[in-house]
Amino acid sequence: MFLGLIGFIDPPRDEALLAIAQCRSAGVDVKMITGDHVATALALARQLDLADDPRAMTGAELDPLADEALRAMGPANSCLRAHHPRA
Repeated sequence: MFLGLIGFIDPPRDEALLAIAQCRSAGVDVKMITGDHVATALALARQLDLADDPRAMTGAELDPLADEALRAMGPANSCLRAHHPRA
């Protein structure tokens, strides 16, 4: 028996869009750290216009990187997906 299907959307607030636009126009690279799935994070990054070509990395991809590699990758990635909390 099929009972139904529901969906919802939680769009970014106008204030967030404006703040990100102001930061970007001032030359600030805006980054987002989220617990969402990478595909969801990228979709949100595109909605927020975080970067011209937003890219994401997972925590599992970040964990093995040395500090120098992290610094080099920072400018290219607009969103980072949290892997798991640490104690």
